[in-house]
Amino acid sequence: RTSTSMESSAISLPIEGLSETREDDFEGQKEELGAYEPPEEQKLDSSSRPAWRDYAELVCVLAPIAMIQLGGDIGEQTVNTALSRASKSSYEMISAYTAVYFITKFMSALVFFFRPLALVQINTRESLRYAIRLLLFLNCIMSGIMIMLALTPAGALVTGIPDGSIVRTTFLALCIMPCFDGAVRFCQGLLLRRRLSNWTAMASVADIVSQIFVAMIVLSADVPSKGTAVLAVAVCPIYSGRVANVLTLTFGLFRNPNFLTRPREEMDSNLRRKEDINLGIIARFAWPLMLTDIIQKASRPVVNAFVAHTQGHEALAILGLVYPLGHLPYGWLNSLKCMHPAYLDTPYMRKKRIPKFTFMTIALSLTWGLTMTLSGLNLMLLRVISHVSDEMVQKAFYPLLVFAFFGIPVGVRASLTGKLTADKNTKALSISAFVRLPGIFATLITLQYLGVTGATIGVAGLLAGFVVQSLGVIGGEMCCRSNNEDRGLYVRSTVVSDVISEDEESILSQEPQEQQEDVELKEIKKVGEEL
Repeated sequence: RTSTSMESSAISLPIEGLSETREDDFEGQKEELGAYEPPEEQKLDSSSRPAWRDYAELVCVLAPIAMIQLGGDIGEQTVNTALSRASKSSYEMISAYTAVYFITKFMSALVFFFRPLALVQINTRESLRYAIRLLLFLNCIMSGIMIMLALTPAGALVTGIPDGSIVRTTFLALCIMPCFDGAVRFCQGLLLRRRLSNWTAMASVADIVSQIFVAMIVLSADVPSKGTAVLAVAVCPIYSGRVANVLTLTFGLFRNPNFLTRPREEMDSNLRRKEDINLGIIARFAWPLMLTDIIQKASRPVVNAFVAHTQGHEALAILGLVYPLGHLPYGWLNSLKCMHPAYLDTPYMRKKRIPKFTFMTIALSLTWGLTMTLSGLNLMLLRVISHVSDEMVQKAFYPLLVFAFFGIPVGVRASLTGKLTADKNTKALSISAFVRLPGIFATLITLQYLGVTGATIGVAGLLAGFVVQSLGVIGGEMCCRSNNEDRGLYVRSTVVSDVISEDEESILSQEPQEQQEDVELKEIKKVGEEL
C-alpha cells in the first residue's frame, strides 16, 4: 500500500501484517520513514513510563521464579543435613547418595524443556493435551532407565561406588523423582505465560516447608545409622516436597483457567496466536534445549566419577556437602531464562530493560558469593548445619571460593538462552552443548597435572564448563543475529518491490494528466531498492 501525493512522498507499508520477526528487524527503518505508529500501550511503555517501574516489575516477576531455585538449594541442604546426621557422617552413604542423586537430576533433563515449551509453543487446548501425552511417555522412559540401572551392574559402574546394595536401593528409591520434576516444570511454564510467578513462589515455599517438616519427623524417629534404611531420611523429604509443589501449581492453574492467553493478548485479539503443534514442531524446538540440559546434567556425574576415582570418597563427600551452599549465590540466575519468554508480548522490555537487569543480577550474585565465603559464613553454616568434622570444613573453603564466580557465566548464558528461546532460535544453543564436556575434561586433566587435589578440582572443572558453554551461547546468538538481519533485509526489499511494481502498472495505465505522479513513484522505487 503506497500513498503518493504532491505534498508528501512517504511510504505507508502494512506493518501490522508483517511477522513479529520482520517488525523487530526493521523498527529503525520504519521510524525513519515515519509511517509506523505504535499502539497506545506501547507508547506508554516506551516514553511515559519511568524506568524504575519497569525494573520493579522485572524484580516482581524474577523474585518468585528465583525462589524456585533457592527452594531447591535449601531442600538439598536439608536432605544433606538429615542424611549426614542420620549416617554419622559416613563417607560411603553420603557419596553414594550424592552420585545417584545427580544421576537422577541428569535423567530429569529429558523433561526440563517443558517449561520453555509451555511458555512459547503451547497456545491451544489441543497442543496442551498433546504436550501432556508426550510428558507421560517420557516419564515412563526415565523411570525404566532408573530401574535398569538399579537391577544391573551398570549402576555401580556409573557411580563408582563398590557397595552394590546401597547403590541399588538408592536408584530404586529415586526412580520416580524425574516424573515429578517434569510435572513441576510444565506447570511452571503454563503459569508464567500469565506472569503468575507468585504461584510458583508459593509452590516453592510449600516444597521447602514440607521437606523441613518431614525431615524433622524422620530424624526424631529411631532410624538405624547404618545400612540402606538410613536412605529414608533423604527420600521421604524429597518426595513430600515434590508432591506439595505439584499440588500447589495445579491449584494455581485451576484458579486461573485462562492461562493459555497472555496479558496483552486479552487487550488486543490480533496478538493471539492459535497454532497447533505436532511432534515435528516440538522436536525442532526442543532438541537443542534437551541436548543442552542433558549435557549440563551429565557434567556433574562425570565430575563426581572423576573425583571419586582420582581423589577418593572423602573428596566426593565434600563436593556433595558444599554444592548446595555454593549453588545458592548463582543458582537463581537460571531464572533469567524465563524473562524473555514471559515478555514475549512486550518487545520494549526485551530490548531495553532485560539486558541491563541481567547485568545487575550478575553483580549481585558475585557480591553475595564472595561475601559469604571470605567472611567465613559459609564455613560456619556448614559446621553448624551439617555437623561435619572440622577437617572437612577446612577442606571446603577453596571449593566454596571457586563457586563464588559461577554467577558470571551462568547469568550470561541464562539471559541469552531465554532470548533465543523466545525467538524460537533454539538451534543456536546446540553449539554450547557440544563444547561443555570437552572444556570440563581439559580442565580436570590440566589441574590434576598441576597438582590440584580434593573437591577443588571438581568445582574448577564445573566452572570451566560453564565458561565454555556461555561462550558457545554468545557465538550462537551472534550468528543467529547476523542471519536474521540478512534474511530480514531481503524480505523487506521484496515486499517494497512488490508493492511498487503493482502501483507502477496502475499509474502507467492512467490518463496523461495523471502521470505527473510518475516522478514521485521513481523516488519511492529508489528508496525501496535501497532498503
